[in-house]
Amino acid sequence: MQKEYSEKSRQYKILKNKKNVSLLRKYGNEIDWWVLIKRYKNSHLVDVLPGSVLNEILDISSELRTGYILKEEFLDITKHYKEMAVEEQLTKWISKCISKNIPEFVEAAGTISRWKEYIINSFLDERYSNGYTEGVNNKIKVIKRIAFGYKNFDLFRARILYIFNGKISGIKNNKNYSKIKK
Repeated sequence: MQKEYSEKSRQYKILKNKKNVSLLRKYGNEIDWWVLIKRYKNSHLVDVLPGSVLNEILDISSELRTGYILKEEFLDITKHYKEMAVEEQLTKWISKCISKNIPEFVEAAGTISRWKEYIINSFLDERYSNGYTEGVNNKIKVIKRIAFGYKNFDLFRARILYIFNGKISGIKNNKNYSKIKK
């Protein structure tokens, strides 16, 4: 969207401002609407309410306003799924995205509709998460990156087991493992 405006224009500067972008990305219910924030206006630092800044941003383009509203509706579905029928709400949201014909949202709606069954299943039982597995995989990748390679897989495995368990288990007694203490 920034490409539509020249670098000297007011719209370009508003869209380029990182604080404005973070305000757009934030979920509306998590914004403290009555706390003043500092912004530059006419080369002076002034206190303004987030609502007025957001309206100034959204006044740039009707497509931007529509995209913001669609984003907020999607976040409402994900945050308040216990109070509403998720499948019905997602179906309505997907059809809204397609009818508004904003390319990014049409693509997102297509992806969500393809994975809809699995997305809905994720709302059924929130006790299940792959967060722990992702954390373990990340830690293993960090170990691998820090080590600059191992001579063999068994030493790499031993290092991972030691870091996660505090002990080495499953090591064979072999002269190649003389440096590893049990």
